[in-house]
Amino acid sequence: MASIVLLPLRLEQKNETVMKKNRLLWAFLASIVLFLASCGQDDPIEPGNEPGNIPEAKAENPRIKAAVEAMAAEAATAAPKLTGIEVWQEGYLDSGAWLNGTSSGTRHHVWSVTKSFTSMAVGIAVGEGKLRLTDKVEDIFPDEVAAARKSMKYNGKAMSDEQSANLAALTVEDLLMMASGHKKDSSTEYAQKYKITLALNIRKYLTADSFNVTAMMDDVGTNVPELFFGYPFDAAPGTKFCYDSFGSCMLAEIIKKKTGEDIADYLDNRLFKPLEITPTWDKAGSISAGGWGLHLTTGEMVSFGKMLFYGGKWGSGSIVPSDYVKAATSDKIAHASHPGKDYGTTGYGYQIWTRSDGSMFECMGLFGQYIIVLPDKKAVIALTSATSVDFTNVTLSDLAAIIDMFNGGANGQAADALNLAWKHIIPALK
Repeated sequence: MASIVLLPLRLEQKNETVMKKNRLLWAFLASIVLFLASCGQDDPIEPGNEPGNIPEAKAENPRIKAAVEAMAAEAATAAPKLTGIEVWQEGYLDSGAWLNGTSSGTRHHVWSVTKSFTSMAVGIAVGEGKLRLTDKVEDIFPDEVAAARKSMKYNGKAMSDEQSANLAALTVEDLLMMASGHKKDSSTEYAQKYKITLALNIRKYLTADSFNVTAMMDDVGTNVPELFFGYPFDAAPGTKFCYDSFGSCMLAEIIKKKTGEDIADYLDNRLFKPLEITPTWDKAGSISAGGWGLHLTTGEMVSFGKMLFYGGKWGSGSIVPSDYVKAATSDKIAHASHPGKDYGTTGYGYQIWTRSDGSMFECMGLFGQYIIVLPDKKAVIALTSATSVDFTNVTLSDLAAIIDMFNGGANGQAADALNLAWKHIIPALK
């Protein structure tokens, strides 16, 4: 930080005119000191909208606490797989309830909520000058793309000229928006393609609440870039929303390429430690699975939601550039995946589900994992749920149902939790 030593001025004349000039000079020099002292610091945060400036919360909001208790009581019949509820509103301590044998310290597999953390890793890398949203994906993976052009993993065919041109146009931002040019989710399409391998090794791949993608990829001799680039790019990038979990894993691959660190390590000091998050993270091949791998407590989910609510700011500093967070939580592309209901979303930002009126954005995961941010109500809701299948006791006949879940067949279970949240929690957030 720069400093200036101000030497006293020896005044030879004491008349009023000279004294006035002296006061002006001191004011001018003082302004220089303040300006220099501010150089290199984060842009100022609006008063009252910075975690470090919030009045200390000493108690729960009794209205919210009662709503959480009512939701937990009804969940036994209305949403039997619900495992965790935690609600924060500015000025109050969190209120929470944990069900089905869980506690506030239980780590839940949050599935695609992971994608939103992956997005913030990209935002941090952009802020550090290590990556640009306009970077062409092909330039980051030239060898992998060249191989895919000759023979796509999905069908063994060479790319058409149109598919090749679409892939050449693909940018990092397109990946963030789920608009890579694929017309179907490549991850679930490969699950169908390799269902024989899945069936023969089903117990090898499944744990209590997860799916060992690395083991499956090892068995079929492949990796995430090969699978992603090897699926047809039949649409122009940036034009068609298509949910694609391998696209999110590619963002984690890009972080590794551009920073030299696995995404879990890259986020450790930059995001996890400031937010007091100590996650576990499943792998997809040699890297942490950017599309589905995180295991978090509900409290850690709430902290992440608060950071998003504050536009990337935390304490007296910044974790993610505010302009990136604003873009990530705003409509970038329309979708038709979660219409209707008060909790429906209309668009997608950067790995975050959004609503055009700005009243809500969500980080959403399979089976009912949610971080719901409500800017107007200055609140964050975290919800977790157990899977609807006991993976440890699954049989071969369950395989079709499991693949259906990964294709969206678990949306009904997720809606159960959301219906309860909108019935009990939202009215309490006055």
